[in-house]
Amino acid sequence: MCKTVIATAVLLSFIVSILLSSYCVHRYNKSSPKPPIASAEMTFRRPAQAYPISYSANNVRRGSLDSMENQVAIDNFKIPEDPKWEFPRKNLVLGKTLGEGEFGKVVKATAFRLKGKAGYTTVAVKMLKDHASHSELRDLLSEFTLLKQVNHPHVIKMYGACSQDGPLYLIVEYAKYGSLRNFLRESRKVGPSYMSGERNSSYLENPDERALTMGDLISFVWQISRGMQYLAEMKLVHRDLAARNVLVAEGRKMKISDFGLSRDVYEEDSYVKRSKGRIPVKWMAIESLFDHIYTTQSDVWSFGVLLWETVTLGGNPYPGIAPERLFNLLKTGYRMEKPENCSDEMYNLMLRCWKQESDKRPTFIDIMY
Repeated sequence: MCKTVIATAVLLSFIVSILLSSYCVHRYNKSSPKPPIASAEMTFRRPAQAYPISYSANNVRRGSLDSMENQVAIDNFKIPEDPKWEFPRKNLVLGKTLGEGEFGKVVKATAFRLKGKAGYTTVAVKMLKDHASHSELRDLLSEFTLLKQVNHPHVIKMYGACSQDGPLYLIVEYAKYGSLRNFLRESRKVGPSYMSGERNSSYLENPDERALTMGDLISFVWQISRGMQYLAEMKLVHRDLAARNVLVAEGRKMKISDFGLSRDVYEEDSYVKRSKGRIPVKWMAIESLFDHIYTTQSDVWSFGVLLWETVTLGGNPYPGIAPERLFNLLKTGYRMEKPENCSDEMYNLMLRCWKQESDKRPTFIDIMY
């Protein structure tokens, strides 16, 4: 009996000691700091400056979470290689910036052995800025796909692209004189007015730098109408036709450019804009402003504004009118007045392009002939 009592007491003491030990260990672990645990966030962490920066209302810099996620998406996005268009990145030497927007830029560059041609060729390269989002990459890829399909003397030509092992570069022909808007504004400094029809002394030495004549301006808009008719035949709506998006190449050849907003309307007669963003209000047709509908005939409206820009040598459309006031003015029938030195024939063409009903506007074939 004594042996049984002693054995029971020893067993109970052992159990109690185990319970006390477990309790002490639990209390210790709970109060002590834990070592860091690897996570997906840590795996993808980068230096802070690599992220895009957005600004709050009081202009305090802060990281944009959406932009961070977009940036990771861009970096992880794999563009399928197209051997027909892929150009060796090592054969491309980037130069000075020719122009830039909020998310993209164009730089002058030299390409070695472009399309099998010996030596170096001067080109322009279109690319995204570091802080561009996935939607901007999608637009650039859309332009890449579109430029593969187009081939016309008055539409900018693409030579190739660098799509692998680095940022996407679109390699296009170099336009010596930049945008038509800037070219027209620069021409104001050269010689007599285009209305005089005179030619300055540099005409034979530098034909591209001589003073403009009305015949030159008519040639410019005719070339653009040819390019736009080609796009219409391809069932493509530009959606941002303006003098700033037409380039001037050597020989004063017009090149329609900037297809970031273009859409294929082969399946539909119109494109309905569903996303928000900055829009070129003063170049947009009335149905685009009010109903977000874009067609070839809304491009014709924009062409009418481009005519006005050309005749005024790069003037700002609707001078003195704020964009937000334009909606109601156009609805009431307001249209820009005839510019100084503009012929009645040219102004009548503008007014026809600005008809409220799109089917009453001329087509690009009508404009050409």
